[in-house]
Amino acid sequence: MGACTSCNTASASIIVSAGPDTLHACFMVCLKMDLYHSKYANMPITYSVKPCPPGKGYVDNTYGEGTVFNGFNAMGKPEKSVVTEVVPLEKVVMTSADGAATMTHTMTALPGDKCRLELEMKCLFAGGFNAHAAMQVNTMKHFIEANVGPICNDAPPIGRQFGKITESFKAALSTKPTAFCGNCGKASSKDAFCGGCGVPNGGTATGGDPPREGFVEIPQHAEAKQAALNMFQASMNRNRGYNSYNN
Repeated sequence: MGACTSCNTASASIIVSAGPDTLHACFMVCLKMDLYHSKYANMPITYSVKPCPPGKGYVDNTYGEGTVFNGFNAMGKPEKSVVTEVVPLEKVVMTSADGAATMTHTMTALPGDKCRLELEMKCLFAGGFNAHAAMQVNTMKHFIEANVGPICNDAPPIGRQFGKITESFKAALSTKPTAFCGNCGKASSKDAFCGGCGVPNGGTATGGDPPREGFVEIPQHAEAKQAALNMFQASMNRNRGYNSYNN
């Protein structure tokens, strides 16, 4: 008999609506796990980051294929994730150091400056965590919508001269059917006036950094952390009961 695929996969998706920079913000939150994971995750982990190999970075020459995140999970055990695939503005794949678990975030641009954000987790028995995955994308949605400004200030969209996007990122997007306005950074049709600011694509980016904004705490994060803690404790209690019964 074949392996049960659904038993080892958990997935969820949600629609994020945060204005013209929605797609970019979703991508950055998924890519820069050391900065954002602790701000939205159901079971937050504080990560340190080891930069990707030279020439692989999309942001700050740090984040790309080969970036390593080190942290400790809820049980205090070391947890190490490696970025194994990046498709700019479309996909970020993280794999555990032992290869036993994979987490894939997929972003799909939708009309009206919206984005479908999908999460898929693959590991042994992951199928029992669909509710956990749904909670996770829900908190990500609210975090992004409340903090799109600070996220984009940290790594502005293509076309903004104060950005930290590398040439690798720009080159990866150059083959896509959309163009980015040189004035406001919004994706729009080639050889057309930008719908975001009304100037022709390819216009000169305005100078100066944007005003810095602080991050906003979202109430959904506290609720999700408590729910995840309750789920974790219930699992521990079931395991203790099973062990007591068998002893």
